[in-house]
Amino acid sequence: MKPGVPAPGIAARLGGVIDERHKAQYRELRAADLVNRCTARPMPFGYTVNPYRGCSTGCVYCYARYTHDFLGHNDPHEFERTIYVKRIDGATLRRSLERARRSGMLVAVGTATDPYQAGEGGFEVTRSLLEAVRTLPGLRLSITTKGTLVTRDLDLLRAIAERSELSVNFSVTTTDAELARLLEPRAPRQDLRLAAMQRLAEAGVATRLFMMPVLP
Repeated sequence: MKPGVPAPGIAARLGGVIDERHKAQYRELRAADLVNRCTARPMPFGYTVNPYRGCSTGCVYCYARYTHDFLGHNDPHEFERTIYVKRIDGATLRRSLERARRSGMLVAVGTATDPYQAGEGGFEVTRSLLEAVRTLPGLRLSITTKGTLVTRDLDLLRAIAERSELSVNFSVTTTDAELARLLEPRAPRQDLRLAAMQRLAEAGVATRLFMMPVLP
């Protein structure tokens, strides 16, 4: 892979700029699939879904920044400045979800991006995913986020929880607001995350709290 050059097979799927907001530029990525088989072991999930490549939250400890190298970005800060919005047709998405359902393995949403980062408010890629999931009872799904926007989709989450295995995981690194602003400069405040978590739990959606990473 050459520095500054997208990996073979990806360049042809990269689209132009579709929006600029939240201190980030959003570009289109025509994804081959949204549901990806995870072959790494050991992992608690068999499939991953990342509706975006890149993440505007800007967590300084993010382990996924290197993935932008494959898109031709060698500055690690481009991970939060240039966000790729994945586009995929509905039929392909449903086929992939059906394959995951038949496998019985867990589908993890948000392993290398936050599915409810700021741009989701306009692009609604995650919401489109949930609309497809709702039509396929029996899926095993987990969602990991720092985003309070998740409460927007409470109607879908409640419907999915009634027919499938679902958990929504909220990531909280620290309750020190000043430290959190240094570590996660564009993430919602921790108290707002916990309030969103409570709202989902009261609606009957299983929630979990992820205390990570563990700071020294």
